[in-house]
Amino acid sequence: MTSPHRDARASGPRPGSWLLALVVCLRGLLGSDTHAQGTEAEDPFTARAVWPVAIELSARNVETLRSDAKQYVPATVHALDRVAENTAIKLKGHGSFQPIDEKPSFTVNFTKYAPDRPVAGLTKIHLNNSAHDPSYLREQIATELFLAAGVPAPRVTHAWVRLNDRTLGLYVVKEGCTRDFVRRHFASGEGNLYDDDAGHDIDQRMDRDLAGEPGDDQAELQRLAAATREPDLDRRWQRLQATLDVPRFLRFMAMELMLGHWDGYCLGQNNFRVYHDPVADRIVFLPSGMDQVFAKADAPWRADMSGLVARAVLETPEGGAQYEATFRA
Repeated sequence: MTSPHRDARASGPRPGSWLLALVVCLRGLLGSDTHAQGTEAEDPFTARAVWPVAIELSARNVETLRSDAKQYVPATVHALDRVAENTAIKLKGHGSFQPIDEKPSFTVNFTKYAPDRPVAGLTKIHLNNSAHDPSYLREQIATELFLAAGVPAPRVTHAWVRLNDRTLGLYVVKEGCTRDFVRRHFASGEGNLYDDDAGHDIDQRMDRDLAGEPGDDQAELQRLAAATREPDLDRRWQRLQATLDVPRFLRFMAMELMLGHWDGYCLGQNNFRVYHDPVADRIVFLPSGMDQVFAKADAPWRADMSGLVARAVLETPEGGAQYEATFRA
């Protein structure tokens, strides 16, 4: 006798099929006008809705990733109609982490071992398993909205991934925060880029992902932290304007609250990067880790902020008024 459960599975579409169809439809709706540069013909993030990606790892390197998931190992990667041998790969993730024998997320560094061999102009990408987002769409939608608001964010698309002889399925592809990324969004891409990987705010030491400026690599962060601690609110506002790209930060704040980004900088003091623009000599906040947006729809527009800079800005009369105007615009 045929199982009714087997019949139901056979008659309906597979989850991967409808997810792929939805991703393709969304790509057409979103378009590519919000990206900083590039046309569809030259931008791999808009030229194809879903990339076929195949990763080949030796048995030895699979075993290495079982025992030390965050160690880079060499792999051959088939992507974007290219074969990238000697590509550096490691596993990634914190709350979404899965081991190599499940559905791992990957950091793929095309140029770590072969500096002169980017793939389609890309030096680094992330393949995220979307463990916290069954729609696979939150990161992409949020990215497009931040870009439309004039806040730099790494580009996002999707991939169908195989690892050796195993199909891993649909992934979210995210552009690495590389020099090429910052050069697309700033007059100078030679500033310092910091990550909150240790869960620190800007008043604590942050990891420097990109080192571009001589001297104390935390100096610009210390100046901003000092401005946030200024007790005189008029003086604080002046000091914030001298160290922070205030208009862009107001848009960053408004977008995080509109998107319900509870795990972001403003509400969660998490998932953010900061770039020191050496031309303007200002700090710019960049969004990250947006796979859990749209989960806090009841958050007030002016919530209790966890992020130090967000609190400091809203405590000033000028900052509060300008944030409200930005949010309502």
